[in-house]
Amino acid sequence: MSFLQLSNKRTFPPCDGKLLFKFILSFLLPNIIFFGIAYYLNATRLIINIDYIIPCVLLLFRNRLIRISGIVILLVFMLIETHLLLLKFFPFLDIAMAIDLLPFIFIGPKLYLILTCVLIFCMIFIVFSAWFLNKNQPKYYPIVFTVFMLLLYGYAGIFYAWKYKDEPAGEDGVWSTHPFYIHSQVSAYKGIMSDGFAKSLLTDATLHPYEDFDTIGMDYIKKPYNSKILFIVAESFGTLKNQKAQETIFQELYNQSDRFEFIQHGSIGAKSSTLAAEFRELCRKSFENGFDFSKTDDQEFADCVPQQLKAQGYQTVSFHGASSYMYKRRITYPKLGFQKMVFGEDTLDKKQCHSFHGTCDSELFDLVAQEFKNNDKAFVYWLTLTSHHPFSALDITNHRFDCTKNGIKENDLLCRNLKLQVQFLDQLAELSNRPEMKGVEVFLVGDHPVPNMGAEDFWISETIKVSFVHFKIKE
Repeated sequence: MSFLQLSNKRTFPPCDGKLLFKFILSFLLPNIIFFGIAYYLNATRLIINIDYIIPCVLLLFRNRLIRISGIVILLVFMLIETHLLLLKFFPFLDIAMAIDLLPFIFIGPKLYLILTCVLIFCMIFIVFSAWFLNKNQPKYYPIVFTVFMLLLYGYAGIFYAWKYKDEPAGEDGVWSTHPFYIHSQVSAYKGIMSDGFAKSLLTDATLHPYEDFDTIGMDYIKKPYNSKILFIVAESFGTLKNQKAQETIFQELYNQSDRFEFIQHGSIGAKSSTLAAEFRELCRKSFENGFDFSKTDDQEFADCVPQQLKAQGYQTVSFHGASSYMYKRRITYPKLGFQKMVFGEDTLDKKQCHSFHGTCDSELFDLVAQEFKNNDKAFVYWLTLTSHHPFSALDITNHRFDCTKNGIKENDLLCRNLKLQVQFLDQLAELSNRPEMKGVEVFLVGDHPVPNMGAEDFWISETIKVSFVHFKIKE
């Protein structure tokens, strides 16, 4: 028998277009569904995640054990996709935290429950589709598609820099998947979980005296402390260089100055993060190495203001619209001296805002007032949230501040930030009218300057200063 005759007998059977279509569909289906979910949530995702080739190839084999392993890998990849989506909105949410928060889905906003059910349904649909679409394929298909898979991975490795849109860099600590045409989500996930911020969340912090600037906001509250204090750290509340524009921000509070024993505003030096601002103001301390204070000796917090006031018989209460799992505040706040804490998971029945998911600040004023009604001596701490970067226009209901009139482009980051700050301060002015607030000393200070400003905004806003306002409501 000649070599030509032998080769003619060993040729592959013709390619079945229908079977090929089924394989490609099983690969594209999870990509289409997860890209659609990401698009609906306004989250970035690469268009083609090549990782799904691996389970689809395993499903081509006729061995049941290999096929089941393909399903397991497919599920793992979809769970990675889900976690990446969650990290887009909750950058602090590791797997353990996500599991802990699962029960809150049933008492949270209906949209969360609906999205969860849709996601579970889609994953089940994808698994069954992949199983049946790749059933009874020819024996040589796994070899052919393994070669195809290697070529596709090689393509992604060569052209990984091709993106379908430009996306500005996110704020430090807020992760996003780059908008590639084709790449690996597993690779992106590994990069995120080995990121410096991710490691810092799990690394023990070391405390030391605050030395960045000489003055902090707490210095303006004189001792002996007033019996009722509302201390607010305002998210992203910077300082304008134009003093007239700066005064406009506090206008509603000054309109009610006849009801105050005193009122003043100004600025202090500040930089770094929101968490750093909390330790700056409440403890006059800084930290380094990491963000995990769960193992820090309680004695390190003995000088913190809430601890001191708790020892003097004050009811110490904290408010923050985001999850208590962010920076493990549910563990850190009691160490700081807070006896009662109200977080996002405690107010899921209230309106949720958009920039950084959590309860809108506007929903918490009633709860804050109630604390002063119920306690003769109270230190209430409030870390605001709605004015978090990127300052969603969807959260703005008060347009009193005229950006154009003050030399700022309408709808730019700084403009949206200032509208949200004015909105909160005007609501604070309304709060000061309530009878429960009589005798309360109020101090509000920014945590850090406005992040990610445009180049033109550096001429308008200070880069290492934050604003404060201080007043006391008459008895």
